[in-house]
Amino acid sequence: MPLLIKDYNFSSLGSLGDTVGGFLNPIIAISAAMLTFLAFYIQYQANIQVQKQFLKQQYDDSINFEYNKLKERIYLIINEVDNFNVAFHEGKLISKLNEIPKTGGKKYNFSGVQGLNLFLIEYFRDKKEKEKNKDFKFDDSFHSVALNINNLLILFYNAHITIMDSSLKEPYHNELIELLAYVYYFKIGFLVEHYIKNDPSGKLFEQIIVLKNYYSTEPEK
Repeated sequence: MPLLIKDYNFSSLGSLGDTVGGFLNPIIAISAAMLTFLAFYIQYQANIQVQKQFLKQQYDDSINFEYNKLKERIYLIINEVDNFNVAFHEGKLISKLNEIPKTGGKKYNFSGVQGLNLFLIEYFRDKKEKEKNKDFKFDDSFHSVALNINNLLILFYNAHITIMDSSLKEPYHNELIELLAYVYYFKIGFLVEHYIKNDPSGKLFEQIIVLKNYYSTEPEK
């Protein structure tokens, strides 16, 4: 080999090195640039993936928040119905503390759906008698309780509309619709019937008809 030859002229290797370097340097530079680009591209894709995961987490959190808030509203209605209490003495609904008997006679307490039903029967009967005798007063304790029941119907109506218009995922949406149906049929459907029978007026009547039409197998026309 030339390198092992004692009298070999090593000065010729300079031009060879320049030739090899001139040939390899662009290849190395291009390879380095490609590797750098690839590293940046991989990092870019990773950032996009992280951003997508973050946005998905935000979306899921917002959906869960909306779902939980709507579910809380429905359970609030259930609790309001279940915790409703009225008392009767000698067939008369007790609406004031001074009407509670001190002695004699038995006081009967009713709660939940049964209490609401009995209250509305007495309320509308009493209201008609007082209106007939021109003795109805808006500060009457019966009327105050009735206004709370009105608010209960409005609360259910608002929950119904919000859930129907929501963009919740199908499992969440279906679960809330089933829960609404349960509340209507087993908790407040009879309230709707009471108010329709006694001809409510104004916006409440319109809302009641919407509920009646949706949950009834024979919609009102």
